[in-house]
Amino acid sequence: MQVRAETVVEGQDLEVLHPLYLNAMAPLLTRAAARHVLTRAEFDEEMADPRITKVVVRDDDGHPCGLTTLTYDLTAVPWINPSYYWSRFPDAVARGALCYLGYIFVDPERRRSQALLLMASEIRRRLEAGRVVIGFDTCAYNDEHGIGRWAGWLFGPRSTVSGLDVQSYSVADYRHGRLPADPPYPRQVAADDLRLVSLAERPDLVDEIGALLSSRWPMFMLAGHPGHDEQLDALVAGAPEHQVVAVDAEDRVRGVAFSLPLDWDGTPEDLPAGWDDAVTRAADLQRSGRRATAATALSITVASDASRRGLAVRLVRALRELTAESGVPALIAPVRPVLKQHYPLVDMADYLTWLGDDGEAFDPWLRTHLRFGARVLGVAAASMTITGTTEDWRGWVDDPLPGSGRYVVPGGLAPLAVQDGRGTYVEPNVWVVHDVEPRAV
Repeated sequence: MQVRAETVVEGQDLEVLHPLYLNAMAPLLTRAAARHVLTRAEFDEEMADPRITKVVVRDDDGHPCGLTTLTYDLTAVPWINPSYYWSRFPDAVARGALCYLGYIFVDPERRRSQALLLMASEIRRRLEAGRVVIGFDTCAYNDEHGIGRWAGWLFGPRSTVSGLDVQSYSVADYRHGRLPADPPYPRQVAADDLRLVSLAERPDLVDEIGALLSSRWPMFMLAGHPGHDEQLDALVAGAPEHQVVAVDAEDRVRGVAFSLPLDWDGTPEDLPAGWDDAVTRAADLQRSGRRATAATALSITVASDASRRGLAVRLVRALRELTAESGVPALIAPVRPVLKQHYPLVDMADYLTWLGDDGEAFDPWLRTHLRFGARVLGVAAASMTITGTTEDWRGWVDDPLPGSGRYVVPGGLAPLAVQDGRGTYVEPNVWVVHDVEPRAV
């Protein structure tokens, strides 16, 4: 994939992008009080307006699959009052560094690919280089389900995202007398208030799952080139009964656990080399159509407002149950110890020897698995490999990386190695196995 800024989009590209735009904006037709969706004529006019920059992501064949619009000429945005922004950010205006974001969308079939990450990285690079002030607006629906949820991730740690103005749309309803006010939604979500469903039951949650992953994992783990050659989203979609999703009363995704069936003979010697190799083995099994002999956990992710509420424990238990229901006797997991990121220079084997005051494992995530009766089978020293250009890594970790060497990066369990314009991150994990009682299938 490639991403570049264009001033005019025309011809066949318009015919590809307009349906994607309509698909992305469709929920706002009935969920936003203000009109957000452009007519076809308005869309074409924006695509032809050179004042509006179009950041376009194209696939390897050159076909557009994502678009972001922004402009430094605020008079090109008919629904805002430019004077409001000019009066508040005169220094940015003087530098030509005040702009406005129009909309951002990707092809639904590419939402779990690198398209959004590539586009976000390019936008962030431009904004950071120019020390830009960028305005944007969201309705309540998008605050909850769209850009409002991941504005901090989109704009990065070098920006401060803050609200400016509010416009309320209200009604005075005389139909039934006074209606009771809805209680405010709790700031923290209790695990017992969440329902667990499989992706087989709720395939419509894929987009929400992608947003959760983007909000909780380091960018390099999602955007970098992995140490395997598989399409992970296709693998997960091919085994939906092995994926567990936690949703709240408002049907929002608050947690997700991924696993895949694979071959393993039960011995430490036959373990995959690590996370990357587990993905490769699972893909080989899925393509062959053979019966699995085990399952591997890939990741468990919990939303920030549902953390420390026991949801991770429920998700581990759910993966164990799904493994047993699939008829295999073991769930293996390349565990990513949650506190290891604070000790990236410590060897993983040494880290495993650390104990808390209670004599249990020092790391709380490893401790969670062990309390289920899981057994540690060893360290996967090169479990996951992520590579990219040095320029890519600068954006992913918000560090200038001025020369070759080893760098401690946010969220990394081990240092990043930079050499000859490339960055390579090799992460160690801990192999554990959950023995389960298989059920007849």
